[in-house]
Parts: sequence; structure tokens; C-alpha cells
Amino acid sequence: MASALNDVLWQRISEELAQRNLHFRDLWSKLDRDKNTFTNWKHKKTIPQISDLEELAYALGVHPAELLRPNRGGEKLQSMPEQLALQFEPGSKNARIEVECTPGGLLLRFPRKSA
Repeated sequence: MASALNDVLWQRISEELAQRNLHFRDLWSKLDRDKNTFTNWKHKKTIPQISDLEELAYALGVHPAELLRPNRGGEKLQSMPEQLALQFEPGSKNARIEVECTPGGLLLRFPRKSA
């Protein structure tokens, strides 16, 4: 599984670089890693850690999840906000929220009050 995910990661990195007309050396120059570490990643001798994935994504200007999913004809993830602001009725002291985890993300529901 890790090997397949690593293959997807480097395929997506290659695609992102090609879209920007950049090369691997351009990406490496943006990272705080020595050349051996980057070369081992690129040649799949070692697998980047999650913090490395975040740094790679930041250097490419994409969301980290973009680098871990197969290309679907150029489909991109929507930009995700850092914080979600929810409005409640004035004077309300609490709220009930249902959260559902789906393959596409989290669904938040506000159950209706029963009469």
C-alpha cells in the first residue's frame, strides 16, 4: 500500500511540475532538505513523512491531498478554509451538530428542533 501511494505521490508531483513548466531541481531548491534526501524520495528509496508531504505541497502551491489522489482529468480540490464560522440564533447557548465522514469530506448537519 505504501509503495502504491508513493507512486501516486510522485506521479502527481511530476504532473504539478509539468503544469508549471518546472523541474525536480526547482522543487528541491524550495525545500529545506539535502539533495540526498530529495533524491532518495524521488527514486522511491525512502518514503516522505507527512510533514514532508505538507512541505512538498506548500512548495508546489497545492493542498497536500492533491498529491495523494490519482489525477482525474485535471480536477482540483476546492480551497479549504482554515476555520469554519457557524452562525447561531441570538441568545443561544448551545447547538446540536451531527457530523458525518464521507469519502468527499465531512458533512455537518443541524438537526431540526422537534415540535
